[in-house]
Parts: sequence; structure tokens; C-alpha cells
Amino acid sequence: MDSTNLYLTGPETKKRYRCSYQTIWRWMNDPELGFPKPMKIGNRNRFVIAELDAFDRRHRATTEVAA
Repeated sequence: MDSTNLYLTGPETKKRYRCSYQTIWRWMNDPELGFPKPMKIGNRNRFVIAELDAFDRRHRATTEVAA
């Protein structure tokens, strides 16, 4: 797998979730939500796609149970 496909930048993550970076920041700082923290690569933050996918699955399962 190409290493460029393993990570998302901040703007790509905002686009994925259709929200602002401030919302992403709040999610990262909410321990109950469990949003993945970005990795620092060089001087840039990168979100690991596999961790975002796992978060999506957990979050989807939680919201389906609550509904």
C-alpha cells in the first residue's frame, strides 16, 4: 500500500467529517468520544485513516444502539 494513502491531513479530515478544525480539535480533546489523535510527521499533523475508520465504526455502533 502506498504510504500517502495511510494518512489524512487536517483539511482532508475536516472534509471527511464536513466540519471545522475547531470541531475536530474538540473531538480530539473529549476523552469520552475517543477521537484519534493525529501523528506528527515532520512538523505536520496527520490522521491515521485506519484509526479514523475504527472511530467511525465505534461511533456508528454507539449511535445505532442509542436510536
